[in-house]
Amino acid sequence: MSISEEERRTLRRQQLSRREVIDRRKRVNRFKRMIVWTCIVMILIPILVCIFLLVKVHRLEKDIDNLLAMKESGQIVAQTDSSGNRYLLLAADANKNEDGKTGNGDGETQNGEETTTVEPETQPQTEPVTEDTYTGKRAYLTFDDGPSVNTIPILDVLDRYNIKGTFFVIGKPDPEDMKLYKEIVDRGSTLGLHSYSHNYEALYASLDSFASDLDNIHNLVLQATGVDVRLFRFPGGSSTTTNVVDMKDMIRYLNNNGYRYVDWNVSSEDATGKQLTGDDIANIVISEAIDCNSAYILMHDARGKESTVESLPTIIEQLQANGFKFYCIDDNTQNLIQHVKASSVE
Repeated sequence: MSISEEERRTLRRQQLSRREVIDRRKRVNRFKRMIVWTCIVMILIPILVCIFLLVKVHRLEKDIDNLLAMKESGQIVAQTDSSGNRYLLLAADANKNEDGKTGNGDGETQNGEETTTVEPETQPQTEPVTEDTYTGKRAYLTFDDGPSVNTIPILDVLDRYNIKGTFFVIGKPDPEDMKLYKEIVDRGSTLGLHSYSHNYEALYASLDSFASDLDNIHNLVLQATGVDVRLFRFPGGSSTTTNVVDMKDMIRYLNNNGYRYVDWNVSSEDATGKQLTGDDIANIVISEAIDCNSAYILMHDARGKESTVESLPTIIEQLQANGFKFYCIDDNTQNLIQHVKASSVE
């Protein structure tokens, strides 16, 4: 039976209609998939951004911890430019011109390479050298936070090499420590004051609290040794930012009361919380000090600093082999390292 023309047209329309329905469904499905993928991407992007930011924050926290450790050890200092803006600077660069052409800082040798070891012969200073006549390289071994169980071991090493050090002491009025103050003096090293309490919050709360603390440690040392000590080292250095009272007010107080203060340009890093061996400390000190004209070396005399004691022979021998003479800081010492200069305060 033949199909009429009208029936053909009807069949064709039905076929077209089904094709349109199929095409429409395909378009709808593609649109749905596009919406789903768009939603997934919009969800993933914030998640990925959050992960990235968390990683950055973690790295920044580590950087801040490292900077705080460097700040505490004196490797970086805060400075103010001519416009009054504060910025951080390596202590070596901040004091670059203080020791003449070779600088007074870390020696620019901070690439972490291990210093070559020389023969383990001692090179004692058999004759005292006065700063008035000596024009070569000078090294000052300074020890903060004592006296402690390590004071005598440190003095024994210094005696072995016939050199002296400078001990910046804190307030310890018990009889055994009072004897150690005097032992330091009796064995030819010098004393400096490092505050009585070593409590940053209390010490730097006001000028009155600073002055009272200073009087306490001065009088304690005077009682123990009979020596009128007028050398001071700020806990955290003169560039510390932990103080409430203006640092210049404290410096002015020191200037007006006959005190001199000294910071450092070489840090042993023995108080940064790192687990350092004696060799580690020696390598750090030597690499920082080697190019200095005057190396003011920050170390610590405290319980748990046995590695510091162990590092001393290598430090002394290596620096002597490189032309250094060792001194203690006294009234004749010139060009003291000061992160904030006493001369900048009227």
